[in-house]
Amino acid sequence: YYPVPVPIKFANLFSIVYVVLWAWLIIEIIDGYGIIVLGNLAKKAARKDIINLVIKIFYVIVIIIAALLVLKRLGFDISALMASLGIGGLAIAFATKDIIANFFSSVMLLFDNSFSQGDWVVVGDVEGNVVETGFRKTTIRTFDNALVFVPNSNIMAQNIKNWNRRKVGRILKLTIGVEYGARAAQLKQCVNDIKEMLKSHPDIAQSADTALNSRDFRMRYRQNMVSIDDLAGYKSTLFVALDGFGDSSINILIYCFTKSVVWANFIQSKEDILFKIMEIIEKNGLAFAYPSQSLYIEKFPNFAPDGDANLNKNKGEENG
Repeated sequence: YYPVPVPIKFANLFSIVYVVLWAWLIIEIIDGYGIIVLGNLAKKAARKDIINLVIKIFYVIVIIIAALLVLKRLGFDISALMASLGIGGLAIAFATKDIIANFFSSVMLLFDNSFSQGDWVVVGDVEGNVVETGFRKTTIRTFDNALVFVPNSNIMAQNIKNWNRRKVGRILKLTIGVEYGARAAQLKQCVNDIKEMLKSHPDIAQSADTALNSRDFRMRYRQNMVSIDDLAGYKSTLFVALDGFGDSSINILIYCFTKSVVWANFIQSKEDILFKIMEIIEKNGLAFAYPSQSLYIEKFPNFAPDGDANLNKNKGEENG
């Protein structure tokens, strides 16, 4: 397959340039059309990362075909070259085993639907938003704005936590400590008031917020086979209870979920709930506890009646 000496002619150079230009044009068409497709699919909440992978596969196919045509114009025997790849295939496969593993891992990640572009994920010690899943690596933008490149084979070997796979329910867990001077009746009323406030709060998920109320008809048919709410990402647990006696406070546990899973909305809901809890604590005549220690002295040391006089006398002698 070694090249046969070919005289350098203008026609050969023109053919090579012609092939390169056509390859570049096809790639640009694929790229431009792919952007249009991505834009249309994004409106339908489709998998943009799969379209990206397909576009990259087209890139590779076009580049390989163009490279083979250029080699043919340079005098290489393409048939012999392809046959030699079969002979040295084992050595090539061993040398590129990591690349091959990463490629097939990227395909598995996309078709397993473990995450999509823009998802908030935790992979090992990396946490952030998925930017892109490529042939070899997945790019993640961390919350401190660093760009991390994780090999796809490493991702397949680790647990993946996807925070975006939630429809309703972002956990809000609080422990409120009140002073030990509180009476039992005050505590019971406070617990009930907080519970009723959460049940009527528009931002808190209730038992009626379930996947069965969604418009996805498939959920109703699968409810006898799997836990629908866990599958779809619905959480609406809500309880408020006296949790225990701490070192310096009586603790009230608050456990609920906000309807919105968006971080900004969650922070606003949490702030509103905290203010309402403060109002309930004040209304019931309670006070927030803070870490403190009480020191009780059972017995003071006994001093002799004339101890002060003797002390003054000794000081006078020293001064004289």
